[in-house]
Amino acid sequence: MNRNVEKARGRVIAATLLLASCAASSALLLPAPAADAAGTYSTTGPNVRNRSCASTNCSILRTYTNQGTSVYVRCQVHGMMVTRSDTGARSDVWDYNDGGYTSDLYVSTPNVGTFSPGMTDCNAPTQTNAQKAAAWAAAETRSPDPSWSDDFHRPWSGLCQGFVRVSYLHAGLTTPQYASAKDAYIAAHNEGRLRTSGVPPVGAQTFYAIGTYYHTAVAWGNDTVATTYGNDGQRLNTRIVSTHYFANYLGWAMPRGA
Repeated sequence: MNRNVEKARGRVIAATLLLASCAASSALLLPAPAADAAGTYSTTGPNVRNRSCASTNCSILRTYTNQGTSVYVRCQVHGMMVTRSDTGARSDVWDYNDGGYTSDLYVSTPNVGTFSPGMTDCNAPTQTNAQKAAAWAAAETRSPDPSWSDDFHRPWSGLCQGFVRVSYLHAGLTTPQYASAKDAYIAAHNEGRLRTSGVPPVGAQTFYAIGTYYHTAVAWGNDTVATTYGNDGQRLNTRIVSTHYFANYLGWAMPRGA
């Protein structure tokens, strides 16, 4: 046998063994997705001004006379640096509410003066939920410990279906809690969502007939996927690899509601 062919076949066998029990434990109850920070907050001073842009040079649209006035913050943006006179605090973050902009120094957002976790950047390009899911999955591969799941409080190895579902949950997509990647594949096939040709779109779920429970990953674009690696009992890093890195590729499906 050609030595290169033998080595390549060895890699495929190794990958198959590593992923033989992938998703066997993905029936664990998953946590709720991270909350969107957009919501109702209160002004933290009297006579707080809401302006037509994120600068004190812009026209005043309205003044919130009373401290504690409720305002609905939809997103945040960087603008003019503002200094709060009574505290000396400084920030260039502005909140978008009521069709105008209010300095974040005067609103009770979770992280006053900085972008609050989960708050949308008003200037960020609009992303689909599927793209947001892929971005979360890819970010997990670059986290301080890409082998560890903060959602499950255990290593990601053996939780491929859990990895995909948590990615969707973090993006606001509600998906069924399948016990394994194989169950998710069967559902996609039965529902007519499965596609077997073409490059998987960003955020699609890809499937591989590996082991008893199959394997699954999240498409990251350019024919790559963000994926877990390994079995229960192992602690291997999540990673980004070619769509066809794993053996027995079955196709892809977009998540429900995407």
